[in-house]
Amino acid sequence: MRYIHVLVLLLWGTSDALVFGHAAMGRIEEGAVGVRFFYEGGAPMRSAEVAVRAPAADEERIIEGLTDRNGCFAFVPDQVGEWRVEANDGMGHRVQLRIEVDAAGVPVATASTAHGHHIAPWVVAIAVLFGLFGIWALWIRRPPTTTEAERR
Repeated sequence: MRYIHVLVLLLWGTSDALVFGHAAMGRIEEGAVGVRFFYEGGAPMRSAEVAVRAPAADEERIIEGLTDRNGCFAFVPDQVGEWRVEANDGMGHRVQLRIEVDAAGVPVATASTAHGHHIAPWVVAIAVLFGLFGIWALWIRRPPTTTEAERR
């Protein structure tokens, strides 16, 4: 009977992590790099695919994820150098940021390259002129309208 009391005391004194598993926690990390992707008018790039490449990794993606509803994405760099962060919305818009991280893990410089499907203004102007010319050409070649009385 004495052994049961000792066993109960030992089990009661053990860590709850050993008995019940482990807990999940979170905290704000120092040195996190947060980026926001948005369109030309300021609207956020929601749910855009993001790929992060470390300085040592040439083409290998280190981190992948999606932007949130505000177009934001964050990661914690673990080495010094130029990190490349690319967002792609799947509709032809792509943005690539180059972020230089110093020894303290702080981003010190960024460069941005945007790739979109913008149409040059002169292409739009020519298309409008062709459209107006086409409407005019159809208008002058339309068959004359006559009534039944005029045909007799």
